[in-house]
Amino acid sequence: MIESETVDFLEYVKSRDILDIQMEYVRCFEMAGSSYLYLTAFEYGDSRERGNALIEIKQMIEEKHFKIIGKETPDYIPILLEFMSSLDPGEVPADIETRLHRYFSKTVDKVNSDMYRNIFALLGRVLEESGHVREIIPGDVDTGELPFPMKYDGGEY
Repeated sequence: MIESETVDFLEYVKSRDILDIQMEYVRCFEMAGSSYLYLTAFEYGDSRERGNALIEIKQMIEEKHFKIIGKETPDYIPILLEFMSSLDPGEVPADIETRLHRYFSKTVDKVNSDMYRNIFALLGRVLEESGHVREIIPGDVDTGELPFPMKYDGGEY
């Protein structure tokens, strides 16, 4: 079923004018505040934890020898999908599959576009069928050491 939905989606995209697709992207993701294409912005907003999560994602990507070309941050959803597609199925970190599944599941109804809503739903189902998605329990956060000491007003925590 997923394969036929993917083919249908690609046929739909091929039938549309590229400028219309670009305008829809801008309207959905660059002009709307309710749809983010950055995983850590979705997860943490502008909190301090976002920086630590970005470092974690960057390290995970570098460990798999994936190179990001351009100036996007490593949590940019298209980069994460490209990263995952560059790996064999067993090599994809389950944590990133779980986090992306949660992202697509929670944002699918917030996207103001049938085209993107359909692809978000499809990607969520693909990740769910991977068999690596685990339930995220509230409070299930990484409490490991930071890669640098925390300082405040000259003092160290």
